[in-house]
Amino acid sequence: MNQETANYIMQRMSKYLDNSQMIKLKDTLDESLRRPEDGILEKSSQELL
Repeated sequence: MNQETANYIMQRMSKYLDNSQMIKLKDTLDESLRRPEDGILEKSSQELL
């Protein structure tokens, strides 16, 4: 995932999540951007395959 994708996800989810949930989502996305091989989103997407 790249920063553009993370920004898109944050923008779309802001309609549905409160502030504390947005902070958690941002932390999750930031973690995925820093270490994509260990990121939660990467693991989740691999489990779907």
